[in-house]
Amino acid sequence: MDIIGTIYTQAILDAEGNIATDPQALPGWHINTPEAIPGWEQHQVFPETPMRVYAGHPTVCYAFTDEAAFTAAAIEAGLLPAPELIEAAPAEVTP
Repeated sequence: MDIIGTIYTQAILDAEGNIATDPQALPGWHINTPEAIPGWEQHQVFPETPMRVYAGHPTVCYAFTDEAAFTAAAIEAGLLPAPELIEAAPAEVTP
């Protein structure tokens, strides 16, 4: 799994090489995989020019609304471990 995160457009330069338009963030949290992930069909996207691809393998591209949505889906699909719950330490009582 290739977690790309936020993808930005390229800056547009003027004739002198100065930045005329700053890079813009594209919506979503982007991930590529070498195989389709069952249950992620609604997140699959088909970019004309993928940001990164797997050499010699098909690349399946996904876009989630944000990192939290991706993390929840990845945990549900068994691709990331569920976070461990840590018990709070008991508060010390001062006499």
